[in-house]
Amino acid sequence: MSCPTNSTNLRARPKGATPKRHTMSVSLRLNRKGTKDRPYYKIVAVDSRKRRDGRYIEQIGTYNPLVEGTNYEIDLAKADKWLAVGAKPSETVNSFIRKARTAATK
Repeated sequence: MSCPTNSTNLRARPKGATPKRHTMSVSLRLNRKGTKDRPYYKIVAVDSRKRRDGRYIEQIGTYNPLVEGTNYEIDLAKADKWLAVGAKPSETVNSFIRKARTAATK
């Protein structure tokens, strides 16, 4: 006995058409690590639908709020790569990128 088929599944793509690409919205944000009352953060590129401390795509830097003075490190080349493909930085990460750029020019 044959099963009914859905005609939409049998439709072929037009000649020369490219398959649909699923785009992922990437954000640059902080990923909390450390223990209670002793936080430090990784600056990461992550799918924006993931939870705050979930799996990330790539680490681009660190931030330690317990250290005085310059308490962050960021790889500007990696940050520029992600910004070029449309990643959206959080407010905090955006301020770190701006500070790192001004420090690099001095």
